[in-house]
Amino acid sequence: MSIQKLVADHAYWADEIRRLKKAGEDEAAQCVHLKAGTAPEEIPMTFGTNCIQRAWDELQKERTADPLERWEYDEIFEDMEPEPCEHCRKVRELRRERMRASKRLGAVRAAITRVGRRLKQEEAVV
Repeated sequence: MSIQKLVADHAYWADEIRRLKKAGEDEAAQCVHLKAGTAPEEIPMTFGTNCIQRAWDELQKERTADPLERWEYDEIFEDMEPEPCEHCRKVRELRRERMRASKRLGAVRAAITRVGRRLKQEEAVV
């Protein structure tokens, strides 16, 4: 694999991670359990807790109540009342995609490191 291809892949996956992160932030802001408003200084704000945070809070409560029981976040998230909104479900899917893209970026970085070490060895031999 050429170094140019590795650099192009690095740029692609880094941009993809940024795009997915921004899409997740935009989607999270649309949670139906948040209430929009403005502060006195006319700064837009949201109030309330989104579905993801509600599930996390519930998980922490369950773990505190019964530390020996094994609770999974996905289980809590799916069984929440009221049900999580489609926006928060989309945020979780975007996060999974972002983690996959992050692994790909890590593989590209590792390949760049291997190429760099090989070039360094070739320099030392000459």
